[in-house]
Amino acid sequence: MTLEEFYNSVYRLSQIPRYATINRIRSEDVAQHSFFVSIIVIKLYDEYEFDLGKALLSAIVHDIPEGDISDIPHSIKVKYPKISAALKEAELDAISKYPSIVIDGFMRYEAMDSIEGLIANFADILQVHQYVVSEISLGNTNLIAILADVKQRIQNFRELLYEYKR
Repeated sequence: MTLEEFYNSVYRLSQIPRYATINRIRSEDVAQHSFFVSIIVIKLYDEYEFDLGKALLSAIVHDIPEGDISDIPHSIKVKYPKISAALKEAELDAISKYPSIVIDGFMRYEAMDSIEGLIANFADILQVHQYVVSEISLGNTNLIAILADVKQRIQNFRELLYEYKR
């Protein structure tokens, strides 16, 4: 993959909306989401012991395959497990064309078998919380139902990561 192919490929992330199946007041694209996830990882470094570089790499690249396959909301993946399994295969196929460092960061995120992968996933759900709370504050009641699930997922990560607290 050439440099031009790489940056054109990842630039597509700025054109892919998140939460496409839900009415939204303010849109967010995949590139914005990845930026916020990465910023949250930096803040989590104050609270948890981990390799910041590895966690940041996982955070910034975790949705790169969506440049090829689009963003499928979490609720769809839960409701339709066969779609979720097919998406996992498609993501692995899509990420395979990227440089090995990008593949490494993506696989760390997917595997969640290291503190850095867990931190990137935790930052991902914290960013969902950020967006949902923002939308609700603007009057979007469509996302209220998501909030309870998001809070539970945050609590689960806090318990999982307790042993890594600074």
